[in-house]
Amino acid sequence: MGGDGPPHCRWRTDGRARVRPAAQAGTEVVWTLRYAGYEYSVPGRATSTAYEMSRMMRARGSLSPAIRFARNGPESIDRQGIMADRVTASVGSPVTFSAMVQDRGERLGYDVDSLLFPVGTEWILHQGPAVVHFESKMAQVEPIGDEGGGDGWGLATTRATFSEPGEYVIRLRVDNFQAPDSKFDNQCCWSNAFIPVTVR
Repeated sequence: MGGDGPPHCRWRTDGRARVRPAAQAGTEVVWTLRYAGYEYSVPGRATSTAYEMSRMMRARGSLSPAIRFARNGPESIDRQGIMADRVTASVGSPVTFSAMVQDRGERLGYDVDSLLFPVGTEWILHQGPAVVHFESKMAQVEPIGDEGGGDGWGLATTRATFSEPGEYVIRLRVDNFQAPDSKFDNQCCWSNAFIPVTVR
């Protein structure tokens, strides 16, 4: 796929693409990315629920986790995510990023070990001119009060060091893949949030 993409591909300003293929029975859709002399392809079958970007509850109550940058601030519960206020950083000086994260599962009445599960977090360089060093790139965040004694929010935090000046976007991906009905290869149970960073 070239930089402009076909007419049905919409490139978003945050670097992600959304594709809505024509609804034609028996049509095989193949997503192909060509970059730096390499080609990557993956089939996408319109009839496979594994490719659905679903917000629906899973078989044992799992939902996409929630992310907030402030206690009463906007909340992300999907892949599109929310954008934090811009952060200013200096080359070589660590900056701290943190967000509140929560497993939103509704599991009362299901045969599960816990009503809330730890959420997985991963800090990712989404856009930017140079590699970013994260002190803690991935972590499992335990819910606070998972049996009704609290609201289930936990804190995801890391420190990042930038080696070059420029404009960056850091992505926080949060999943609940510890739950029995949520795994890394389905499209349900993970959410994004983004932090724009100006490094001087």
